[in-house]
Amino acid sequence: MASHDLVKATGQHLVSDVLSVFILIELFRSFTDYLEFHRIRLQVLAEVGFVFVLRECSWGSMPIT
Repeated sequence: MASHDLVKATGQHLVSDVLSVFILIELFRSFTDYLEFHRIRLQVLAEVGFVFVLRECSWGSMPIT
């Protein structure tokens, strides 16, 4: 049972880390687009928000009611 809990915890941590990387990549891309074109694409920010909420829900910080 202990190894199952370890695998589950490791899997959750891995998913959280991967989603965090996606968030940073999208924010960096939004920042570079803003510097180049002086505009912010709302679609990209909505995707970042969605991935952030998904990461928080998978980590358990924001319980789904």
